[in-house]
Amino acid sequence: MKNVPAANKEETKSLTTMEWSKNQIELIKKTVAKGTTDDELKLFLYTCKRTGLDPLIRQIYAVKRGGKSDQMTIQTGIDGYRLVAERTGKYAPGKEPSYIENEKGTLISATAYVKKFIKDEWHEVAATARFAEYKQESSFLWPKMPYLMLAKCAESLALRRAFPAEMCGVYTTDEMAQGDNKSTTTSTKPPQSKSKPKSETGDGKVTCFITEVKESNGTYKTGKDKGKKYVRSGIVCDNDIIYGTFDEALGTFAKKCVGSEVEIDYEQNGGFFNATNITPIEQQD
Repeated sequence: MKNVPAANKEETKSLTTMEWSKNQIELIKKTVAKGTTDDELKLFLYTCKRTGLDPLIRQIYAVKRGGKSDQMTIQTGIDGYRLVAERTGKYAPGKEPSYIENEKGTLISATAYVKKFIKDEWHEVAATARFAEYKQESSFLWPKMPYLMLAKCAESLALRRAFPAEMCGVYTTDEMAQGDNKSTTTSTKPPQSKSKPKSETGDGKVTCFITEVKESNGTYKTGKDKGKKYVRSGIVCDNDIIYGTFDEALGTFAKKCVGSEVEIDYEQNGGFFNATNITPIEQQD
């Protein structure tokens, strides 16, 4: 029998009793909880205290994809889920994810594993995510790294299955994007105030709310830069589109704009959107 380390009670106590000043609450409402009502903000702050995730360092945020009239969703990244689980003192990472492919080698599903300490024993908890249900058609990351992205969705499901009380009411960004795909069907909701690109090719501008910036590393396989390493940023917006850029300075600036409304200049080529410039709305005259 293996002993499980005790949770840090002092850390947990300090996190769950976190308080914010009036100015900090105003900052939260203008950035990571933009567009929320007073009651929604209270619920969001309560969830921050319960999970111990700090909104001021963007560990957790509220998203209203359809504007003020839409329902609030409280989201975090996969690292936020892992942090909440780790603080229980009963969590350990599981083995590498497993995958199922069809006869043509096409990814069908991913199963992720986590461990939970229950009644003096470690138990493995698994969950499966299916590619058809979670694929983000507008994301440049899913076509490029489908196994990694689907595994993150599966791990989110496994963590919530293992720690339902701790994860209740909070979802990961990777999970919620699949809901965006389904929302394209006929609905009685009013159209979103955020604009979306319509043409299949060409340049354009879009106004959106940046919710997250993801980075991926790689090496150029062809062309004059063959062999050189690159960093590509994926700017996740609330209009269901992810805008990519190889410009590290632009990617760094995008991180500073998370939680803010911006105007993005982009070049579109089929289903891919490449960001060329970002202008915060508050800076426009």
